[in-house]
Amino acid sequence: MKKFIPFLLLFSVLGTLPSYGGVFDGLFGNYQIFRKKSGLDPVTTGAGLRDALAVGAQNAAFLLSQKNGYYANEAIKIPVPGKIRNVAETLKKSGYEQKVDSFVLSMNRAAEKAAPEAKGIFFDAIMGMTLDDAQGLLDEGNTAATDYLKTKAYQEIFDEYKPIISSMLDQEDGTAKYIDIMKTSGSKTLTPAESMDLNDYMTNQALLGLFYIVGQEEIKIRTDPDARITALLKDVFGR
Repeated sequence: MKKFIPFLLLFSVLGTLPSYGGVFDGLFGNYQIFRKKSGLDPVTTGAGLRDALAVGAQNAAFLLSQKNGYYANEAIKIPVPGKIRNVAETLKKSGYEQKVDSFVLSMNRAAEKAAPEAKGIFFDAIMGMTLDDAQGLLDEGNTAATDYLKTKAYQEIFDEYKPIISSMLDQEDGTAKYIDIMKTSGSKTLTPAESMDLNDYMTNQALLGLFYIVGQEEIKIRTDPDARITALLKDVFGR
């Protein structure tokens, strides 16, 4: 993925506050020169959509990095992988509920620890994204820009985020707890048809949560004037 070092340097000094009024103003250049008398042209509209995604990614990284950012949010809480759900349910009924719960907690804590690192990865993807139809994305559903980013850049984001997730999962002993569950159940490994990469699963689940929250932030920007914290957002989405 192409890096945009100046932008990352800018965002690296922002800290972890949920939003920054005016920080993104001018992020995409002096967009005022692109304005038409009859309204916004595609360049300005595209800049506004990127601004919305940048604000959304900033806020999502902050919110999900908090303790229980994933674990206490039922919409994005990372559950036991479906391929071992039956094993986990059997263990819980056999008196090993704490082992299963500890594994689930470790996965969610790993995702929470990794969340701050997602900010820069998302910014890279946002800055490198070409908007084929900015006006269409502006006029479509309330999460149209987020959905577009997910469609266009998911694999790139996944590839960069996976090593971070893997490292955090190891810090939380998530892999060890997974192996312990399988050993306790009497299954040292899954059958070939059930084989799974825990790091792949974790990365996908963590990103589902991130994209979900970015989408919720996009909805706020589209529907709540108070969420439009930059002049560009006010111009594109209304004051």
